[in-house]
Amino acid sequence: MELWHILVGMQGAMMTDVIQGSLMIATAIVTFIVSIVMGGGFGNINHTLQSMNEAYLAFPGANGYMPWAYYVSNIVLWSFFLFR
Repeated sequence: MELWHILVGMQGAMMTDVIQGSLMIATAIVTFIVSIVMGGGFGNINHTLQSMNEAYLAFPGANGYMPWAYYVSNIVLWSFFLFR
């Protein structure tokens, strides 16, 4: 009987994860689409950024340097993909 409760509890937890994950993905897609539409499309967004300051579209950015926090965050991010 206890094993049944454990298995059903795990299944319930997995289903809530699936539902919440689906909502997060759907929200991210809707936010992306609304942002592009409200910005007038990719071309208009790029043109607006270029008219404000051309450095906004250049690497490494408007300041011309990358702060140390950028490198640390990239190392942490990519370590999840490289060392699994």
